[in-house]
Amino acid sequence: MGSPIINGKALREDYTTLVTASDYSNLYPYLNAKGADKYLNTPFGQMEVFLDLDDDNDQYGVGTLDYVGQLINLDVNQDGILNSEDDFFDKLKLRGYNSNGEEVVLKLSDVYNSLDLTQFVHTQKDTKGDAVSGTSLFRPEESYKRLDDSQRVASKKCFKTTRMKMAG
Repeated sequence: MGSPIINGKALREDYTTLVTASDYSNLYPYLNAKGADKYLNTPFGQMEVFLDLDDDNDQYGVGTLDYVGQLINLDVNQDGILNSEDDFFDKLKLRGYNSNGEEVVLKLSDVYNSLDLTQFVHTQKDTKGDAVSGTSLFRPEESYKRLDDSQRVASKKCFKTTRMKMAG
């Protein structure tokens, strides 16, 4: 997918500076309402997500996301799940405000072990032929659940039983 895009800019390969990302396509046609929203619904309420490369709580605002769907750009292995297998997962933070109006900053990884990115895009079921499915942003093999060995054996037995009933 190339370099991650944050706030309309792409990270350089050395991850130290941001450059204009004029050659990157817009994610908006793929995003649903959750993905187009600026805030992530968390167990603590709506919070802003930002990339904090310098561990300064994004003091200068360069890691601020324009919309939550931009997290898809940080899914380095393109499996549709943002987790510790992705380079910047531990650098993502959440910013919100408590009932006293005080700013609260949490690491995303302290709130979520992983984040299912497919919740932010249109799916085939949603599109009804009118829009592009956002699941095409992820590797196709990740759209299907993997079977462990016991499930595979059970599936084969079920298939054999069905074939025998149909033949008999």
